[in-house]
Amino acid sequence: MFLTKAVSIFLGSIIVTKCEQLGPIPEPKDLVLWASTKYDPGTRDFTGKFAQALAEHGDEAMSNVEYIENTYPDNPFDPDQGITTWDDEHPAPNPLAIYSPYWHPKDGITRHPVLIMEDMENGYRPYVDFVIPRCVELVRAFREKDWPIIWTNWIRVPHDKAYGAIDRFYGPQGIKTQENPCYVYGPRPTETVAELSPQNNDEFSRTIKSLHLSKFADFDEKGNSILYPRLKSWGVDTIVLAGAWTDDCILATVFDAVDKYGFDVINVIDGVATTTHNHGNALKIIGEGMAYNSMTKDVLEYINTPDAFAQSPHFRTNALQFDQKASTKSLSSQQRLNNDAYLFPKIQPNDSILSDSTSSIINISLPFLFVLIFTAAIVGGLFATFFFVPTSFLVASDDTPPRHHDGNEEEYHQHVLVATEEEGANSI
Repeated sequence: MFLTKAVSIFLGSIIVTKCEQLGPIPEPKDLVLWASTKYDPGTRDFTGKFAQALAEHGDEAMSNVEYIENTYPDNPFDPDQGITTWDDEHPAPNPLAIYSPYWHPKDGITRHPVLIMEDMENGYRPYVDFVIPRCVELVRAFREKDWPIIWTNWIRVPHDKAYGAIDRFYGPQGIKTQENPCYVYGPRPTETVAELSPQNNDEFSRTIKSLHLSKFADFDEKGNSILYPRLKSWGVDTIVLAGAWTDDCILATVFDAVDKYGFDVINVIDGVATTTHNHGNALKIIGEGMAYNSMTKDVLEYINTPDAFAQSPHFRTNALQFDQKASTKSLSSQQRLNNDAYLFPKIQPNDSILSDSTSSIINISLPFLFVLIFTAAIVGGLFATFFFVPTSFLVASDDTPPRHHDGNEEEYHQHVLVATEEEGANSI
């Protein structure tokens, strides 16, 4: 038994050594899942100038990065001190980078903004009251320009049965004490505070009663995505974002807006609020990784700078009939438009991996094959020796190398059912 174990270890060490020499397993190009830009709104350069800028400035050092020393703090939750190292042989990076936006609201590109006033509602008044005056200035400025405003309200209340991962995170307690932040409480909690409330039917038609942190994640009862189709149809390319909560809804909306849908975002520093200690951390994450942080007074300056901001080109022409058109769309049409439907066809067998495996085996050197044959002969003799020994005397070895199954692999072809950008625009 000892000899069997020794041979197994010896054989395993030879195989590991040879695999290290051969390098990683060849990647089967036809099996991995490739993301495509074909229907991806997050890969659109609305300025039309970035390719040229890349050609002109690609050889330059970054002007929008600062490097600081990593002090390797013992407390991993102390970001101001750096990143903790867990293994001395694999230290965390040093120095660390602090990035800021390269683009600027007054960089010569005419932007078409929307103001999203996020969850400034009665249920949150104790936490958001201190930013209401700044938000009032923003709403007034956009109204005077007749530029689009979207209002959202978080409508989660206890016992609404819309329970998900957020509910499980915060738990079922704190309802009577009204301290569970997953829900809103009090009189008319899901309505916008009076100072910022929509004033007419046109504005109320742009109010989203929301179930999600990211305001791009909400769907109507027919399965239609609510926010993105409207922004797309109006010709919006830049979002001015204010409201609550900085470290929840604001952060989630910023990430979706920038990464998934390709909007530039101006986050209003003195126009966002929360009730947790993570307000400052969230602002840093937003401003150093995704969006442009700006004070209200600066946003108002951008709004009144000629050629910096302008009304979204199709806001009024598409807004008046949008709801009527949207109600006639089929689910599949709307899902295609918003990249929200995916079809996974019947899985087809793929034999291409066999050729990759065969080519790898052919590359094995003759001396290695000789060692394998010699070792296999020894192991075969040992098995023959123990063939007549009662099984009660045999002890299984936990160190035996695992077997590898060389069956055919199956290829998943993921096709995104979305309309072309032109079809999407027409459907809006």
